[in-house]
Amino acid sequence: MITRVFTSLMITSLFIFMPAVAHSADIKAAQQTYEKQGRELLAAINSGKVDIQVAKKNVDGMVQSADVLFEAYAAKHPESKKLYEYMKANLQKVKAASFDVLEKDYHDAGILTPGVVGVDLKSEDGEKYTDPLHTLLHPLMTLKALEKNDLKSAKEELNEGLEQVKNTGKTLSK
Repeated sequence: MITRVFTSLMITSLFIFMPAVAHSADIKAAQQTYEKQGRELLAAINSGKVDIQVAKKNVDGMVQSADVLFEAYAAKHPESKKLYEYMKANLQKVKAASFDVLEKDYHDAGILTPGVVGVDLKSEDGEKYTDPLHTLLHPLMTLKALEKNDLKSAKEELNEGLEQVKNTGKTLSK
């Protein structure tokens, strides 16, 4: 019994002192995964031969990576935590949205008002909070464009997402 309690305390202690190291590694791994999957998808788009099932897997992976980055961003910038929590809670609805709804309601912050997400994404001061948001949204918008066989828009959206993940990564590394 004492051994079990001691072991439990040791494991708990490790988790208390490890998060900063693991968190930093998780952030770097998430950004690298996002970029790798994005480059793979971009190569397929550039070839003109996109397997939509492979594209969906890449986008799902990018969205998972974006979530890790978004959560880390919200931890570093607590004023954006409500935005992160809103997007996390509504992710299935966001994934199901059309390209136009993704653009108008989420990318352009149509429904992401200060009352809903705690920050004004349309203000100059609030603009910085769009990097992790757009890192999440652009792969989804890419997929919607691919589903319409609009390779030009898919490429534009994906390139924007790849740019946004770099911006988010820079912010998290400061």
